[in-house]
Amino acid sequence: MRPVYLEMNAFGPYAGREVLDFRRLGERTLFLICGPTGAGKTTILDAVTYALYGDTSGDERTGAHMRSEYAPPTEETYVSFRFSIGSAYYRVERRPEQELAKKRGEGTRRVSAGAALFETDEEGHELKAIATKSVSVTREVQRLLGFESKQFRQVVLLPQGDFRRLLLARSDERQQIMQTLFRTQKYEVFLTRLKERYDGLRNSYNAGEDEVKHVLAGVGMEGEEETASEVRRRRRAVAAAAVQSDAAAEELDGLRRKAAEARLVAAHFAALDKAERELDELRRKTGEADEWNKQIERLEKAAFYGPRFAHMDEIGAEGKDAAQRLAAAEEKNEAAAAALAEKKRRLGELADTEGKRNDADRERVLLKALLPKIEALAATAGEARRAAAAASDAKRACDAAEKERRRLAERAEALKKETDTLKDAPAEAEKAAETARLCEARVKTEERAAAMEKEAAGLKAECAEARLEAEQAARAAKEADLAYKNIQIALLNGQAAALAAALEADRPCPVCGSTHHPAPAAGSTAVPAPDEVERAEKKAAEAKLVLTRKEAELSRQEAFAKAKEAEYARLRADVPADGGPEEWREKTARAEARAAALREEAAAYAAFVKEAEETARLLQEAAVRAEAVKDDFDRKERLRIEKEAAAASLYRDIPGEFHVQGAAARKVRELDAFIAAYDRERKDLEGTVLGEEKSLAAAQGAEANLRREVIRLRERYGEAREKLKEEILAAGFADWEECRRLQGEGERKEKLKQRLDGYRTALHRTEGLAEAEKKATAGRQRPDMDAYEARLAEKEGAYKELLARVEGARAEAQSLDRAVKRIEALRREQERLREEFRTVGNLYDLTSGGQSGVSLERYVLGALLDEVLAAANLRLAVMSRSRYSLQRSVSWEDRRIKKIGLDIEVFDQYTGYARPANTLSGGESFLASMSLALGLADVVQAYSGGIHMDTIFIDEGFGTLDGETLDTALKVLVQLKESGRLVGIISHVPELKERITTRLVIDKTDRGSTAKFEIV
Repeated sequence: MRPVYLEMNAFGPYAGREVLDFRRLGERTLFLICGPTGAGKTTILDAVTYALYGDTSGDERTGAHMRSEYAPPTEETYVSFRFSIGSAYYRVERRPEQELAKKRGEGTRRVSAGAALFETDEEGHELKAIATKSVSVTREVQRLLGFESKQFRQVVLLPQGDFRRLLLARSDERQQIMQTLFRTQKYEVFLTRLKERYDGLRNSYNAGEDEVKHVLAGVGMEGEEETASEVRRRRRAVAAAAVQSDAAAEELDGLRRKAAEARLVAAHFAALDKAERELDELRRKTGEADEWNKQIERLEKAAFYGPRFAHMDEIGAEGKDAAQRLAAAEEKNEAAAAALAEKKRRLGELADTEGKRNDADRERVLLKALLPKIEALAATAGEARRAAAAASDAKRACDAAEKERRRLAERAEALKKETDTLKDAPAEAEKAAETARLCEARVKTEERAAAMEKEAAGLKAECAEARLEAEQAARAAKEADLAYKNIQIALLNGQAAALAAALEADRPCPVCGSTHHPAPAAGSTAVPAPDEVERAEKKAAEAKLVLTRKEAELSRQEAFAKAKEAEYARLRADVPADGGPEEWREKTARAEARAAALREEAAAYAAFVKEAEETARLLQEAAVRAEAVKDDFDRKERLRIEKEAAAASLYRDIPGEFHVQGAAARKVRELDAFIAAYDRERKDLEGTVLGEEKSLAAAQGAEANLRREVIRLRERYGEAREKLKEEILAAGFADWEECRRLQGEGERKEKLKQRLDGYRTALHRTEGLAEAEKKATAGRQRPDMDAYEARLAEKEGAYKELLARVEGARAEAQSLDRAVKRIEALRREQERLREEFRTVGNLYDLTSGGQSGVSLERYVLGALLDEVLAAANLRLAVMSRSRYSLQRSVSWEDRRIKKIGLDIEVFDQYTGYARPANTLSGGESFLASMSLALGLADVVQAYSGGIHMDTIFIDEGFGTLDGETLDTALKVLVQLKESGRLVGIISHVPELKERITTRLVIDKTDRGSTAKFEIV
């Protein structure tokens, strides 16, 4: 990740919009972020971290807490950060939840938190949106960069006061970092899946054993051999029962065939009986069928006259319609005649009021002649009013201009007094600021001196303790050596006594060869065993080794103590002990307070000078403006007098009732409307009366024609009715109404036809069926079906019982057979699982660390950490002048360490011993941490194509280095230019500002801070 463009708005100490274009750095890869304390140097890193992850570089403040206290209440807080990863460019935007003043009206409005991530081109133009919600933006940033916020602050940012986090991280924390950076989670996933397979095989094997027991329990057996024997026995029993059931089935089939033949004969006799009964019933209904036939004939005769009745109905309907139209025409003509009479009456009234209309026309002509003067009066009166208002406004403006001129003159005099009083404030403020900076540097020096003094005292105490331990080790070594020598003497004495016991007179000694034995060795009470001597020897050697280590540790501690005392002496040679850190902090606070007060006075002086210049300019403009306003007032006053005189002349020539503006015009409009309405109504009435007279005459003629049509239809209907009535009576109907009623019973006629047809069909069918059954039963006797059925039921019951016994035996045998087959299948599967479990188990034991104590992933991470430490040592060797190197803590006798595997220790070439990293001093820790971060970036860049660690930010830490070490560290950082890595340093150390010419300068004012690049 490489920064391209950072935009902050109302963020931290930055009140407004601050833009940092990192492209201005060009090929410069090392730059310094500098500025006063509290100006906002670390806020730059906070903004980058907040944009990417939604938290800050120190992980102590949230985005909501980063809103600027200097920002206006309407200014929104947000951060926009553009960065590149390889050849791809991105822009991430975030804003915290915040309360802003409403743009209109009073009160506040809540702005919710938001975030967005875009892919852009090199110029920042948006290509596509990747994520638009805070959580998804953070997740996508983690995917792009390759690590989370916490890991980002450990390998890309070295935060103020926390730069040793990666160096001193616990083994599990370092594992998480390296897992993410080197993407070794696949080994953990592999091990997890392998364990799942391992557990699955074991569980499957055990489940198979449980299922075998379950299968045996299900069939009531205890062992597999017993089950197989029982299966064979039951198979023989099933075969014997099957033979019996086959014989019973053959006998039952013969009986069923005879019963079926008897049922067929019995069915024919039953069908014959039923057919004869039905035939008797049908023959008894012959008279009823004849009546149905007569009713059908009468209904069909009535239907014959249906069209004649329909024709009569059509004539009647035409007559009714004509009568209705005649009544409507009569009513309409009466209404039209009444309306025509009313219009003729109104036309007469209009003729009587024609004189009033002519008077209105004459009045209208006179008023139109007077309108031009009335309009001139209105215009002149308006001009007079406007002239009076303009003159009044000009008078007020004239008074205000003179008042402003006097106010500015008084303010200019007051500002001259203020600037004379504060003219020395800027120079004094600069001196006070320099004094505060020197005091602040002295505080750090005294803190360093106090830390050195404290560390030296601690080292002296450690020396005393080491000396005591060395003395104790010497005593223990001496005692162990003496014990070893004593037990060795006892062993020799015992061996001599054993030899002496075997000596014989005049026989040579096996040791010296003499045949004389004047003083043979006497036996001792206890002769040590060889293993006792070996243990004593080993104990003496171990005590001597402990003594050697303790003496070396004492020498190392004394060397540390002397080095620290010398370092403290060099510091005090440059800076005398004339006050401790607290005293210099108080001096710094007083100096900063004085500097702040003087800065306020200097700012006030600058503001007064600027205001005085502006006031002088405004005073000159006010004098010119007052003169111009006076001339304008005189001109407008003369115009007012002129317009008021002209308006008074016109008032005298116009009647009083028309002095009101618009009165004459309204009167003319009223007269126009009256005359137009009169003329329009009279013209409309004259035309309407003539047209309606013609229409009424035509309508009355149509009414007479309708009356004649009604009379004709009534006569025609009566003639047709009389003729049809005569024919109906002649056809045998009682009257007109009976014939019409029977015409409506068509549905009953159809039902009678269906009933008659059904009767005739049933009679024919039943006669044929009775004849066929007589032929089928000819020469046969009725069978006794009750006897047949009883015997058949008895045989079927016996067969079913026998069959049930066979099926039961077969089911039991099959159940046992299935159990045996299932057990055999389970045993085959268990054998297969046993073979696979042997392979998987060995592999899991190897990769999980069961044999070595180091898992596969820990082994890979350990190898990667070795490479990281090797890369880090290339720089640490230079910066520590070949004294220190980083290495992994490896002690294969310590099982705990074997499980950790990623701890780091420091090897000191001066002492020849390795020690924990947390024993380094502040400056040494800083160098080791910076080397580790750079080495990690080198190795990650080489291994992980998707992770680009092109940038590192270091917040403070250089203040703990002496001048020579600072030079060496800077040389190492400058060498990074060859790799193209961007390095940003935040520091108050004055030497860095002199040596690093590319700077991001933060300026602090009472209205907030500003930031800009300075490239020399």
